[in-house]
Amino acid sequence: GMQKIEFRNTSTVGAPDSMAKSGVLYYEVELLRIEGIPQLGFASGACNNNGGKMDVWGFNGIGLTGCSMWSAGDIIGLAANIDLGKIAVAKNGDWSSSGCGVIFDSEKIKQGVYPCLSAGDCKVRYKMHSRVHGAFSYSPPLVDLWTLPSLQARRREEALRDEAEIAETQQGEGGPALRRLIGALGDAMVLPGMQKIEFRNTSTVGAPDSMAKSGVLYYEVELLRIEGIPQLGFASGACNNNGGKMDVWGFNGIGLTGCSMWSAGDIIGLAANIDLGKIAVAKNGDWSSSGCGVIFDSEKIKQGVYPCLSASDFEVRYNMDGQAHGPFA
Repeated sequence: GMQKIEFRNTSTVGAPDSMAKSGVLYYEVELLRIEGIPQLGFASGACNNNGGKMDVWGFNGIGLTGCSMWSAGDIIGLAANIDLGKIAVAKNGDWSSSGCGVIFDSEKIKQGVYPCLSAGDCKVRYKMHSRVHGAFSYSPPLVDLWTLPSLQARRREEALRDEAEIAETQQGEGGPALRRLIGALGDAMVLPGMQKIEFRNTSTVGAPDSMAKSGVLYYEVELLRIEGIPQLGFASGACNNNGGKMDVWGFNGIGLTGCSMWSAGDIIGLAANIDLGKIAVAKNGDWSSSGCGVIFDSEKIKQGVYPCLSASDFEVRYNMDGQAHGPFA
């Protein structure tokens, strides 16, 4: 009757029985109270407590560069063009990039979606259907809007350009070139010049083009910020998003009995003796069992390895060769 939803604790509400399989599905949400952060959008699949496969496209209107922030009293319009596989969002009828326009694009959207809202400590008023809940406050997006690339697509293009520029810069500097191997675009950012890597979300960075086939391969990593748990070491094979056979030897310096724990400011040395098939780790130059010495041995290491680092919510400074990046510590 009041068309209101009160989100007392973090929870999700949806209308899976009203899944649209074609055309444009549009609904509006008036923000009455937003102490928490709402996620408004669409879902497909099993959006319920019983598990199952689910895909969700949600937007929160909080702090996204270029998009106007939401506040109490705003009316948020949400539209899914199932035929084109795109989702758009508007604030108070503004479908421009400020409002914030086409946000997502995915082939999965073409399979059908339904309204889905997640929040905690939030209160909204909804209009899912004009004939049932009264006339919409604003109009769905015009046809021309759907011809524009989504924010998701624009960010992909920007991230790809950034990665290409970073690779070119590293080639100019000399020494091993690090690049994102596993993880979404933007999850890990290599910053040449400063020799830093920012792991924003779970991802893997490595230098597969600098695989060593013999001798000792050594590099150092200074831990700048360690909110997450890193895995520092070496890899061989196809360490990338495309699958393939991969072998990884990584160490995290967290809680291994007898090994001194890592903390911000530590410099971790990592060495692979390819001829002997062994990998060792040191904390601040200490190669003893406290530091933590030889960790791995494997015949597969003898086939060749390259530096490989995995982490989330983590920042490091690297020195890959003691030359292009300055002398080792």
